[in-house]
Amino acid sequence: MQDGVVFRLVWAAEAARVQAIATDHARQSELGDGAAFVLTYGAPTIPAALLCQMGFPSRTGAVWVTEQLTASFKDTDGLREWLRENDAFLDDPDFWESEDHYLMWTHAAAPSGAEYPKLWNHKVHEISVKWSGPAPDKESVMRVIPGTGRTATICGPELSPLGTSQLPFDPHGASLNGRMGEEGKVRIQYFGSGG
Repeated sequence: MQDGVVFRLVWAAEAARVQAIATDHARQSELGDGAAFVLTYGAPTIPAALLCQMGFPSRTGAVWVTEQLTASFKDTDGLREWLRENDAFLDDPDFWESEDHYLMWTHAAAPSGAEYPKLWNHKVHEISVKWSGPAPDKESVMRVIPGTGRTATICGPELSPLGTSQLPFDPHGASLNGRMGEEGKVRIQYFGSGG
């Protein structure tokens, strides 16, 4: 299921979008990351899927809160701004539709443990990659797809696998953006509770 739906079907949706752009299809502007997000996280909107990507475990809760607080962000920068703007609502247990959703939110926003509350942080990592072919051009956008443990598949923007890497951090539950750096390395922007 993971391989067939989360990887291959997502790859196919991204490949269709890239093909439409490359051939200058008349309806290319209608295609975006939405299909890939829906297939990966099972959420019908990009804002809800991004909340799931950051670690909020309830799809229905993610949809509900993004409708209540009029979320229209399309990327992690927009998500961070939305979180800052709505912090007072999100931290108020009376705002939430159910106690369960509020409890899940508190765990996603501030994971429990010895260091509770744990702040989300931003770090930049430069990683070595075992490329399956020539390394992409500098500043090319890379997609980092976490595998088991700290392994990751490094893909192009259309999700075509280009190489593999062992990451120096736990990638699960974090937002990862990648760009090609110097000497065949990938520069990863990490936003999460670890790093």
